[in-house]
Amino acid sequence: MVTRNAAEARKRECRGISVQTDSLTGLYWWRPAELLRSGGDAKTSKGESLGWTTYILYLAPSDLSGRQVCAMASKGCRFACLFTAGRGGMATTQLLRLNKTFYLYEDRDGFLAQLESELDALNLQARRGKRIAIRLNGTSDLPWHLWLDMGRWESLVFYDYTKFANRLGHDLAPNYSLTFSRSESNEAQALDVLRSGGNVAVVFGDELPATWHGFPLVQGDAHDLRFLDPKGGHVVGLTAKGSAKGDASGFVVMGDVGQAWARESERAGRSLPVLATAPVAGGRAA
Repeated sequence: MVTRNAAEARKRECRGISVQTDSLTGLYWWRPAELLRSGGDAKTSKGESLGWTTYILYLAPSDLSGRQVCAMASKGCRFACLFTAGRGGMATTQLLRLNKTFYLYEDRDGFLAQLESELDALNLQARRGKRIAIRLNGTSDLPWHLWLDMGRWESLVFYDYTKFANRLGHDLAPNYSLTFSRSESNEAQALDVLRSGGNVAVVFGDELPATWHGFPLVQGDAHDLRFLDPKGGHVVGLTAKGSAKGDASGFVVMGDVGQAWARESERAGRSLPVLATAPVAGGRAA
């Protein structure tokens, strides 16, 4: 990763792009051409069939950048992270997500100014009739509602998943929708959210059940537009993807077949993989 980071930095310098050094890891970073990306994954493509274009901000999850962007991530959540699924499993994609994370923490004012500019442009498109959704926590769980006045972009719809239950009760902009995300370590909180009328995303390993703990379930894999889900205490059923298919932590809710596989996995001594993209603090890219 260090070698690839240096190679990508040299490419940017050849194009006249200013390259900086991350103060924590010693790796290089630069201002990306864009922060928000559209398309490239199956679920947002399904949203396009419903007339919505989704733009997502992807950062390096958990503490892979040396900074924690998913403070409530459980062991199973880190194992199942979509950083390893689809295009997110590609080294170049992971490097670019690390770059955006360095940018956020090394130059937050510059990052937010660029993000606001991109949102301004998208809001203009939405005013002209294009239906646009924004997901800022594609692979993070940061308090964007404290850093941005989302109501300013009145024609855009923002949505995210979060493991911070207190954010659901926060005074959010009317165009910002949050869905609580259940893990193996917060099921009690998830049930409290459901009882209070919030929606909770749950990852299942086998086929989706009709209900979970007595709460009705909606098919979450049909699209990623969570703001379209029925309100009032619904379980958003998702199927395991990427590394999550091998989960044995309890993050993925298994049926009888899945539970048997998980027990066998534990007996075989299978351990949670470590994402190989974490930079070594102080290890300057040469």
